Amino acid sequence: MIGVDVFIDDHFVHTIRGDGVIVGSPTGSTSYLMSTGSPIVLPNVDCIILSGINEHRFRAGRLSWTARR
Repeated sequence: MIGVDVFIDDHFVHTIRGDGVIVGSPTGSTSYLMSTGSPIVLPNVDCIILSGINEHRFRAGRLSWTARR
C-alpha cells in the first residue's frame, strides 16, 4: 500500500492510501477511471479527475477540479 498526498495550488487536500492513483481527463483514461468507481464526465467539461486504486478507506470519494485557475 502506498500513500499519496494530494496538493492543489500548494494547499493540502487529501491523502490517498491504496494500490495506486489514476489521473485522467474527461477524454482520457475513462475506462480506467470507471473501473475505480469514478463518474463519466462529458468531454466539454474542463476538469481533472483523480481516483485511488483499491483505496484503503471503503467510502473514499473521487476528486475532480477545474483545470482553470
